Amino acid sequence: MKSSELISAWDSLPEDLCIANYGVDLVLRGKRLDLSHFKGFTEMERLDALNYLISGKDYLVIAPTSSGSFVPISQMSPEDLVISATFKAKMESFAIIDDEILPVFNELVSLFNDPDPESAAQALEGAQDMVFDQT
Repeated sequence: MKSSELISAWDSLPEDLCIANYGVDLVLRGKRLDLSHFKGFTEMERLDALNYLISGKDYLVIAPTSSGSFVPISQMSPEDLVISATFKAKMESFAIIDDEILPVFNELVSLFNDPDPESAAQALEGAQDMVFDQT
C-alpha cells in the first residue's frame, strides 16, 4: 500500500529539537512535514498516513504560542486555540475552521465561559476535537 511508503518516507525525515510548553523544561523531537513534497500520493493516502503518524491532539501543534514554545492543541489556552484555528495564514487557502463550520465552532467557543465547569470543559474538548479533525 502506498500509505505505508508514505509513512516510511515521513519516518526518514530529520527530526527537529523543540522545547514543549508543559510547565517543565522538556526537549522533544518533532518532524516538520511539507505535504507539497509528497504530491505523488493521493489525498486519501496522505490522510491515512497522517492519521497513523499523528494519533491524537496531544501530538498536534498548529501554531507557536506568544511565548514561542510549541504547545499541542490539547494544551493551548482557549484564546490561542480560537485565534490559531480561525486565522487564515497567507500561504493557506483557508483557515483550519472555515466558514462552513465556523457557526458550530463559535457555538462551542461561546460555552467556554459557561457557569457550569463541566459544560465549559466539554465545550473546550469539543473545540479541540474539531480543530484536530479539521487539521
